[in-house]
Amino acid sequence: MTAEVLTRETPFLEGYDRLRETLARLGPEWVEGLRAANRERFARLGLPAADDEAWRFTSLKPLHKTRFPAVSETGVRSAALPDLVSGDTSCARLVFVNGVFAPDLSRSGKESCPEALTLDRALRDRREMIENRLAGLADTTRHRFAALNTAFLREGAVVRIPAGTWAGVVQLAFLSVTGSAPRATYPRVLVILEDGAEAVLVEEYLGSEDGPEVGSATFAAPVTEVYLGRNAGLQHLRLVRESALGIHLGLLAVRQDRDSRYTSHAFALGGRLLRLDLDLALAGDGAEATLNGLYLCRGKEHVDHHTRVDHVAPHTRSRELYKGVLSGKSSAVFNGRVVIRPHAQKVDAGQVNRNLLLSDTALVNTNPELEILADDVKAQHGATVGQIEDDHLFYLRSRGIPEDESRRLLIDAFVGEMIDRVSPASVQERLRAELTRRSESSPEPWDGAGLPG
Repeated sequence: MTAEVLTRETPFLEGYDRLRETLARLGPEWVEGLRAANRERFARLGLPAADDEAWRFTSLKPLHKTRFPAVSETGVRSAALPDLVSGDTSCARLVFVNGVFAPDLSRSGKESCPEALTLDRALRDRREMIENRLAGLADTTRHRFAALNTAFLREGAVVRIPAGTWAGVVQLAFLSVTGSAPRATYPRVLVILEDGAEAVLVEEYLGSEDGPEVGSATFAAPVTEVYLGRNAGLQHLRLVRESALGIHLGLLAVRQDRDSRYTSHAFALGGRLLRLDLDLALAGDGAEATLNGLYLCRGKEHVDHHTRVDHVAPHTRSRELYKGVLSGKSSAVFNGRVVIRPHAQKVDAGQVNRNLLLSDTALVNTNPELEILADDVKAQHGATVGQIEDDHLFYLRSRGIPEDESRRLLIDAFVGEMIDRVSPASVQERLRAELTRRSESSPEPWDGAGLPG
């Protein structure tokens, strides 16, 4: 399908032709072939239809209403940039502002740090490292916005942790500074942990908080692919706090080899429409995965998490715990699917989704799924949606604690469990700062809560 047809059928991609010309001049021939194939794929798939089961409870009307021209290199207003995770200065940090690499905000760290490169530099200097990895995990036949991201492949980051290395904290920050016109970005991240490597990855998507006006919406369609070698370990924090008019539709795809350990912390803390599809394959015997998630919704915000944990190999273990707190007229979706392949015996899988509703107009749709094709496995799932328990509230009030403060304490305990699972301490502090910022900027009573220190 031609670019003209693609642009006409998806009007939010205004500026497509100009960006395509820019992309054609970047990278080796195989990259252009990858882009071209996914341009055609997205043209065929288009935006989700009303009867698309995967998007049944998530409306893309905010996306239809706004035209998102291709992002251009614009000046960086440093005063509007959000805070980043502080801590070990020896850690590598790559920062992108409105889709453009910002070298003055980035740092390479010390010699002991991992290899952290921009995507365009990796294509020039480390082609052999990424040629068989880039786009190897993101299923663009199932995830249409991953196809869109690949079609617009331009800026991003490549992180490689050498075998047997403890890399410390690696930070990737994608910042959206709102302006007078809407803009779209398509960040791409490739992470490779070789055998026995270990690291903490902090991946942030942050919008400016300077009160965006109508017409200054942002759209991000990021894709992150993570490869874990044998006995590798990664703790991965993914923090999303877009601007009030921000739309964020992301894909995280992970593949684990034998005896590897992967821990995901997905925090969705603000934006008009947020969605994360998480595809995880435990492909090697003894691989373990822990998926933690927290989403806080207020006003008319909407957050959607779709997880798919595929137990490809036997003797693998997975645990999921996603929690949500909703107020106002906000809404959320959690769809968790666990697949256990026929030959994947001795698998242990568990999944829980818990939601706390603080208003009568908030709405959650939760749908845990198990597809078990083996017979010697342990698998369980559960989901709860409710309000603050009267017994718990009565217990605190009976000890002289006012009702408003009692409610805040109960909410803090519900949220604090997810923060306590994160390490190191500098990352916990960053999360608490984000939640405090959110509470102070909200007119809703419950958001005035402090956080456990």
